[in-house]
Amino acid sequence: MRSSGGIHTGLLGLLALAARPAAAFFRMGCGSSLVIERADPIVSPGKPSSHLHNIVGGNGFDFNMTYDDARASTCSTCEIVEDLSNYWVPTLHQQAANGSFIQVPLVSPMTVYYLQRYNSNNTTLKAFPPGFRMLAGNPNLRSYTDTLAQQAVSFVCLDYSGTSDQTNVFPTKNCPDGLRTQIFFPSCWDGVNLDSPDHMSHVAYPSGMDNGDCPITHPVRLVSIFYEVIWHIALFWPWPTDTPPFVLSCGDPTGTAFHGDFMNGWAEDVLQSAIDQCTNLSGLVSDCPVVTVRTSDQMNDCAMPSRVEETVGGYLDALPGCNPVTPGPANAVPVANCPVPAILPKGEASFLKPVPGWTALGCGLDEGPRILPNRYTNGAMTVEACVDICATNGFTYAGLEWAQECWCGNTLDTTRLGQYACDMPCQGDPSEFCGASSRLAVYSKGGAAPVSTSSSTASTVAAPTSSSTPASSSAAGSALSNVVSVPASSNVPAPTSSSSSSVSKPSNTPSAPSTPNNNGCPKPAFSEFGGDVHGRSHDL
Repeated sequence: MRSSGGIHTGLLGLLALAARPAAAFFRMGCGSSLVIERADPIVSPGKPSSHLHNIVGGNGFDFNMTYDDARASTCSTCEIVEDLSNYWVPTLHQQAANGSFIQVPLVSPMTVYYLQRYNSNNTTLKAFPPGFRMLAGNPNLRSYTDTLAQQAVSFVCLDYSGTSDQTNVFPTKNCPDGLRTQIFFPSCWDGVNLDSPDHMSHVAYPSGMDNGDCPITHPVRLVSIFYEVIWHIALFWPWPTDTPPFVLSCGDPTGTAFHGDFMNGWAEDVLQSAIDQCTNLSGLVSDCPVVTVRTSDQMNDCAMPSRVEETVGGYLDALPGCNPVTPGPANAVPVANCPVPAILPKGEASFLKPVPGWTALGCGLDEGPRILPNRYTNGAMTVEACVDICATNGFTYAGLEWAQECWCGNTLDTTRLGQYACDMPCQGDPSEFCGASSRLAVYSKGGAAPVSTSSSTASTVAAPTSSSTPASSSAAGSALSNVVSVPASSNVPAPTSSSSSSVSKPSNTPSAPSTPNNNGCPKPAFSEFGGDVHGRSHDL
């Protein structure tokens, strides 16, 4: 058969495919975590998940949710306004010499690549349909076998001044610029099911894992997605032994159990337009005219307090949930009859800890003139310490900011309070929150304290001795992290066929936080970078 123009239709298709940029993609940065908690509405709907996750995306996220719930989000921690999806991966922990665990701080909470990779015989690439969800990887794996699904998981040991090696398991050396965990998702769909009982069977990998052709059982080619998450493991160097002291939240010390979940929340027509029209090779969302972009403040202030009643910050005697460290090589077996903590209703969860005799008023934007004028520090700030300082000095209002600052005063402009994220762990107790960068958690003296929003089911233990304490113990030991956000606008090529993206040092990496902020109050000098456990960078 020939077309009306005299060109064979098969050749026409090949010409059309050749006309498309083979490496077209766009890359979406997610400026901070939405929440770090045991939640997974795909695998464990309606209850706490078996292990802890770093979750980014829209604030419609819930323990049991639908596409409509995602689309009802009022904000997202990711750049593209039209995308209200949720993306999540397990958290990474350091196991100290005394057996305790602490979260490894995030350098970059997540970058999500959308890659236009086609089958060889057609030019059709589809957006995710409403209600679509999937996962990649297996939390029970403990050894590497060369399957397509396991090829999709990899690790890059970032060293901008040397060689950044890629491996399929945790690296055995220090990564001075971060450990980048990454995962490529299946891009072939059966065309019928939005999910499947194992949350994987309705999708499949193409013949080359991240390129090639789809199997006949899954003929519909979807846009490819690829996650990158960067962790600041250099905080813990030198290690107590030759073995990397890191473990995923599911109890895996090898890295082979790294996995990711995706819950679609895109406006379908917008994603399809982006796939069809955004074919620039830069990967910049600013080069994609069909989408709009959130500001950094909009992403950073989209945060949710954990609703699972357990402690996950600071040094813990066990990983949250029932996740003993199991090195394999056999697959891990889930622990039976694991106690299930309660889930708080959305309206009861808060970043502001209840304090007897004080009322939590909310979180304020503390830019320009200070909300409260008098500043105190003690080197180990907690919520209780701050309200005591303010009460002792005769003040009616107390506020906490930047993890270690206490601010007091007798007047308050309540119009400064709003929907801001006061989610930085306190310097003196990382199970509490002490405001954030330019975000003041405000309390007033008197009135009934709010209902408690957390109770511990995992006990907090003392920081390990110096033989197992990270090099910057004041940062890691208090869950205050050396963090640098990798800007989503960095000119970084798309991932190659080996599933890794190239390594380049961000051009606008923050410098040492020794410069005073705009009111002359110096930032705390815990490290060479500034930020928090959620990956937020702070004004320096």
